[in-house]
This record gives sequence, C-alpha cells and structure tokens, in this order.
Amino acid sequence: MFTRPSKHSVSGDSGHRRGLLKSTIKRMKGILSLSGRSRSSCNPCSSVSMHTAPGDHLPTNVQVEVAQTSWYHNSINGRRAMQILAPFPHGSFVLRDSSDDHHLYTVTYKASDQYGSIRIEKDADGLFTLNATDPLQPRFASPVALLEHVVRVQQPTPITVQGQHVVVYLQHPIGRVPRLLTLQELCKQRITTDLAAGTGIDSLPLPNNLKTSLHAWDEDQKYDYGIVETKKE
Repeated sequence: MFTRPSKHSVSGDSGHRRGLLKSTIKRMKGILSLSGRSRSSCNPCSSVSMHTAPGDHLPTNVQVEVAQTSWYHNSINGRRAMQILAPFPHGSFVLRDSSDDHHLYTVTYKASDQYGSIRIEKDADGLFTLNATDPLQPRFASPVALLEHVVRVQQPTPITVQGQHVVVYLQHPIGRVPRLLTLQELCKQRITTDLAAGTGIDSLPLPNNLKTSLHAWDEDQKYDYGIVETKKE
C-alpha cells in the first residue's frame, strides 16, 4: 500500500553520442516551449539499482533486500531526507546510506516539526540494531527486518545520541515510486544523462533560462513519495 500526502547509458562512439546530444537539445528547445504536457510510461522491465557502497561486505541477500525496499533512498544526504519527510506526519522516516564510514545505514525521522537521524549499528554477531549497547534492543539479520519490527510494535524506541538518552517513534516509512514524467522532464533527464560523459551544461547552445532549468534537474524528481505499509508478521 502506498499513501501520498495532501543510468541509462548512451552506447556508441563519441561521434554518435554528440549526434544524439545535438538531436536531443534540438527537440528540447521545441518541447520546453510547449504549454501542453504529455506523460511517459514507466518501464516495468527496468532492473533494480544495486547500491553497493557502503555495504560490499554485506551478504548478497541483505543488499538485495535493502535495494528492493521502496523506503531505502540510497545515498541522499540529511538535508534531502528532511525535504522528503516535510509533508508527512510525526513518526515518518526514511532509510539511507550513512555518511559515517563506520556505519552502513542511517534512519532520518520526523518528530513533530523537528528532525533527527540515528545510525543503524551492527553488533559483534553481525546483527543490526538501533542501540548496540542496550542488550534489550531488538536485533535482526537485516536493517529492513529491524525497522519493520519497530514499526509493527508501535512503541517508542529509546536510543542514545551523543551521550543523551532520547526516545524516537518510527511509525511511517516513506517510500518512493517512479512517476510518469512530462516531455520537458524527459528532455532534462536525457540531456543530463548524456552529459555524464563529460560535457558541461554551460557549454550547450541553449538560452540561459534553459541551462538554469537543466542545472536544477535532480534524478530524485523522478519519484513520488508516500507512506508504505510494512509487512505483517
């Protein structure tokens, strides 16, 4: 259940790439001037994006489980996590890669109008927990199983953050699903993907307002966000 609130690579040699880029830019100039919008269909055959850093030493089944979980948001930073959580209620959270090299994953959560982050720890037995120093804290073989358990019990989770004892509620995992893109967005996506080969946006023969629009494009804009219902025991 999904409740909403209120790299493609270019094949061929460099000449073929430049031809594709010029063709796409030409189409974009026309499409961005249109007021009408069209929708694209999602590709049901697209493969799961495996994010393996950090986590290369994790069992493959754990990496796959995390990568296939809609409320795992890869390597977004804390600021972006807070932006995603902003329209959702108290207790909402996302799972993301930790910026700390000593940890694999971090949970960023919303408590009333404030936000916080807690690192998922791995104990000596290789089990994941929110507080390795507390023997009463639940431990699971994967971070997904751990957080699904925390959501199911619907009880506050006591943790220690920088020596301070705090209680957090993790109730609503916020997932993301691919959305239908407009023609304008498809153009932005294609051009910025092609430019991954090295050519800068500022070097393109486009008006400044279109360059600004391309700079503002973020791959994360391809998704819609909503509360996900976790598995039942």
